[in-house]
Amino acid sequence: MIVRLPVELSPLHSTTTSVVPKTGLVRVSATSQSSQPREERGRLLENIRNSKRGTLQRFWKPDLEPPAALGNLSVVLVGPQKPPNVGAVARACNCFEAEDLRIVEPSCLITGRSAQNAAMGGQRLLWQATEFGSVQDAVEGCYSVAFTRWQDGRSGQAAFGSIGRLVHELEERGLLGKKEMGVGDRVAFVFGREVSGLLPSEVAACDAVCSIQMGRLQESLSLSHAVAIALCAAFERNLKYR
Repeated sequence: MIVRLPVELSPLHSTTTSVVPKTGLVRVSATSQSSQPREERGRLLENIRNSKRGTLQRFWKPDLEPPAALGNLSVVLVGPQKPPNVGAVARACNCFEAEDLRIVEPSCLITGRSAQNAAMGGQRLLWQATEFGSVQDAVEGCYSVAFTRWQDGRSGQAAFGSIGRLVHELEERGLLGKKEMGVGDRVAFVFGREVSGLLPSEVAACDAVCSIQMGRLQESLSLSHAVAIALCAAFERNLKYR
């Protein structure tokens, strides 16, 4: 017995149909059809190729038009201890067009082989990362947000119980979606150590705190997962301005 199942295709595919001889069955052929213009796809592929060209990645800057969606957002890692985690964060930054990685007092070699292997195309961000001696120095001139599950905000410090609320506040402040950023328009997302997170004094150095909503079966997210979730929310909100 032949069971005919409905065929559902993405809008990014075009289809052609033909009848199979002697069976009466209809053959459906799907052809990928990107909604991006060919020139834009060409630039994307060239950017990806350039990001993986050996030593060039240390100095390479992507040529994006329109500019990077999160070009005004800095990711700050405080005291990272494992190189692969830093590499995975660099990969997340690259995925969501956040081009500024800042490291506060790292406890590992952030450009080591294991970090570069985990970066998977975002190696340039490891080489171009800026190191700082304190959270205060790393977030100077930015609207800074400390990501922590256990710390409450200090008196007068904005506290957001979800990424959605934080992103809404950033949009209200004009820190998301602006095509031209000026002085004071930078945002810094601050993430703590893999095991112990941020110290109370480091949380207090930021303008706001934010918690990522999660279920009851796990104590915490991994460092790179937390960064990816935060950047994805900001990136998606920015898309409506593109």
